[in-house]
Amino acid sequence: MYIEIKDHGLMLSDYFSGMTGVMIPLYVDNNSSVSDIINMLESELNIIWDHVYFTAMNHEYNIDNLENDIDNAIALLKSENADRMHHKPFKNNEFSDDEDDENPMLIITIEFIKK
Repeated sequence: MYIEIKDHGLMLSDYFSGMTGVMIPLYVDNNSSVSDIINMLESELNIIWDHVYFTAMNHEYNIDNLENDIDNAIALLKSENADRMHHKPFKNNEFSDDEDDENPMLIITIEFIKK
């Protein structure tokens, strides 16, 4: 079994379902860079670590490797995006400033995949 971090794009968080792991919705805006997004992902992982751990256990993932495997997956993200860390992928999206409006979120998942 291995871990994969997947980007599902922008959507309203209640529209997303059906994966084999943990959903991590990230609030992004026009000024969010790739670097900002990866930093937000790392922060959110720290906040929801117990949920990630419990989900990994339910998928019978080797818990002894969990933290290291997630660190490696994030390092891979950083490596794959090294030349575009300052790129702002959502600079042309329209986000509402109205507090009553729900803006789409970037949906990231950590998935536990059987080989």
